[in-house]
Amino acid sequence: LLIRFSKDLLKTEYFDYFIFGHRHFPLMLDIGEKTKHINIGDWLVNFTFVKYNGSDIKLMTYKNDLQEEYETDLSKVHKINIF
Repeated sequence: LLIRFSKDLLKTEYFDYFIFGHRHFPLMLDIGEKTKHINIGDWLVNFTFVKYNGSDIKLMTYKNDLQEEYETDLSKVHKINIF
């Protein structure tokens, strides 16, 4: 539902990012030519967070005391039918 909401709002107004918290499924998707939809995920199971440097945004995870970029498993996305 949040992706549909983001896409619908994008039809009337431009946004670089749609960022949602308290969604336990970490996700970063391109939903427009230059727009990203981001679910931050959680710190308890996936250890995910967003890192923004002023021009670029990344969905990150903490593994083995190291930060690394989180890769969304799109096969899981289709199974939960968020499109």
